[in-house]
Amino acid sequence: MNVFNICLIFIYSFLFSQYQLQIDNGYGSGQYFTGEPIHIWAHETPGLSIFTGWSEINGVLSNTQEWHTSIIMPSFDLNISANFEVIENTQFHSEEIQCVNSLKEVYYVFPENHIGVIFLFHGTSGHGVNWFIKVENNIFTKDAVSRGFAVIATDSEEATLGDINGDGFLRWKTLPPNSEENIDIGNISALIDTFQLRGLIEENNPIFALGMSNGSNFAPSVSYALNFSATAGYCSNGIPALFEVIEIPTIFCTVENDNTSDNNITYENYQTLLDRQIQTAYHENGVQPLYSQRFKRVPEIDVQLSQQLYNEISNGGFLGINQFFNIEYIELLESIESSPELFPVFHSTEISTQSGIKGQLKNTLAEHAFFSEFNHRVLDFFQSTIYQSGDLNEDGLINIIDVVLIVNLILGVEFNSIGDMNYDGEINVIDIVIIVNIILGN
Repeated sequence: MNVFNICLIFIYSFLFSQYQLQIDNGYGSGQYFTGEPIHIWAHETPGLSIFTGWSEINGVLSNTQEWHTSIIMPSFDLNISANFEVIENTQFHSEEIQCVNSLKEVYYVFPENHIGVIFLFHGTSGHGVNWFIKVENNIFTKDAVSRGFAVIATDSEEATLGDINGDGFLRWKTLPPNSEENIDIGNISALIDTFQLRGLIEENNPIFALGMSNGSNFAPSVSYALNFSATAGYCSNGIPALFEVIEIPTIFCTVENDNTSDNNITYENYQTLLDRQIQTAYHENGVQPLYSQRFKRVPEIDVQLSQQLYNEISNGGFLGINQFFNIEYIELLESIESSPELFPVFHSTEISTQSGIKGQLKNTLAEHAFFSEFNHRVLDFFQSTIYQSGDLNEDGLINIIDVVLIVNLILGVEFNSIGDMNYDGEINVIDIVIIVNIILGN
């Protein structure tokens, strides 16, 4: 046998051999070809449990922090484990608090010795309580509290009093960005004053804003007005003119198939901050396959029911190659809602459960909805404004010692948010280059 044939056999066996992927405490196990892209998901986190990261020793995971991540299958068998822990009681408190013109229903959790406060802003027609009862929102809230952040949510003034401006929507007032003329900003300022009087917010506590959709448009406005430490925006265009002047660090989280917000405008806002040398990051959540236990993320759904729901969708012909949808969300929803004879399991569930199912379908199809795939990237971004990025030994300096420490993190396949210089949820050579450039004064 000549060398050419030997090489062909080697290449063929490398490219077309299948290897075993074993996911413990999660989904995605199977036989895969070398080089095949694979999505993996951690088990659900009911009650007080949270996902704490993936364990694997070969460095193949694109992100070890988030519950949903992906790998390129290597040419060897692989075992990956999802890790969880139970956190202290995060039961939220709820009470009416007097704000500027109205009593606001306020929901909050203040962990002991919190490192900062995150205000959570709902989307159009939403409510503050959603951050504690909706599946994906509540997962973010639990992750934030477990990381030492206090969280506060309330309703927009229109959600409390009705459609004040008569535009047919119940929304946050995004402009002007000041507390004197903007009732919603005035209300947030009043809440800060109340919690400061109670001793729950100290004068030097960092305060952050995170918003979804219309709440994402409001978040940078209130951050600008009240000088917050950082902002996170999900699924919104934002207000371009504001990013021309704002100096608040901002992270943008978008979805691939947003039918409400224009991602191009969001990216331009990110680029504006980047050009102005304001700390920023941009992430887009893409479409993913539908796995059979996806609907278990809804608390009312068990293993059997999730499988039945999956079977209805699969039998309807809506899944194509590798369980990716071959239909857009609106068309899928119309088919499900108009064909109870084809989807008897879905139609047999409670309205609230159906809402949860629709939410999971939206997330799978990367549609306009809050998602928890970027929780730790956002929390890392917030923390980076508290602790100096790159200063891994926290001595107040960025020098060769920090380079050595970040190399050790990479070699040990460990993660430290202070070393994640570009806020992509990974520690790699790019972060080393950024730190070296800082040391060189570039």
